[in-house]
Amino acid sequence: MSVFEKLSRVIEKLPFITSEQVAPVWAGYLLNRKLERLENKESISQYKSRVSRIEKHQYRMELELFLTEKQAKKGFSNMIETLKSFKGGD
Repeated sequence: MSVFEKLSRVIEKLPFITSEQVAPVWAGYLLNRKLERLENKESISQYKSRVSRIEKHQYRMELELFLTEKQAKKGFSNMIETLKSFKGGD
């Protein structure tokens, strides 16, 4: 694990002390990091994301995921299983 990755994990756990205007940059970084992992695991084919600040404490997140049919079926199946576990259903 690189020094940068270790530092980013520490920063993720700290309360957000920096300026509120930095929040969309940080959120975009974390989102892209997770999406890149999903792309490397071939859970998604491609992605585009954008995080922007609208007003104080209001942000817009735009996300486009590109999936194959197989990836979409697997993703929806996992999502349904997760929802069932919340409800306690079979």
